[in-house]
Amino acid sequence: MSSGGTNHQASGAVAARAERQVRAFELSLAGHSLRAVAAIMSAEGERISHESVRGLISAEAIERVAGPAEEYRAVLLAQLEDARRVVLAKLELMPAPVTAGREGGVVYDPETGEPVRDHSAHLAAVDRLLRINERVAKLTGADMAQKIEGNLNAVVTEVPADVAELMRQARERNEARRGEISGEAG
Repeated sequence: MSSGGTNHQASGAVAARAERQVRAFELSLAGHSLRAVAAIMSAEGERISHESVRGLISAEAIERVAGPAEEYRAVLLAQLEDARRVVLAKLELMPAPVTAGREGGVVYDPETGEPVRDHSAHLAAVDRLLRINERVAKLTGADMAQKIEGNLNAVVTEVPADVAELMRQARERNEARRGEISGEAG
């Protein structure tokens, strides 16, 4: 049977990280550099690197912006949906007849006798609908697969030390596993 302390310890750790995150962010807003924030926070308690401070500040900035950004996204999506309804309603209307000359007389098709219709407004509405759909895709992330694919060729110029160490350890584990597999196969 496990003790109930684990959940309290975990929630305490989360609360402590949240407090450190807020403290780092506030010190940064006060104009301190990453290294100065690390020095101040280390003097106040547990040692912290400037790279860890960078992560805390980034996380806090994201949390502070996430709520309002999500509300704004919802407003934009509602406006785009309204615009989409207007465009779709325009597409259901009969195109206006083509008129000619100064007097603006209606032009008729000589074969059918029907008025010739101007479809340019419909084509413009289709173009507008496509633009609305593109914007909705950007706001909802529906075009992320395309963006990620496009960024696969990006060059990484700097890798944080902790990430480089994790990558080195992973390579060592992979090499060791390859050795085990080739030993089993032989």
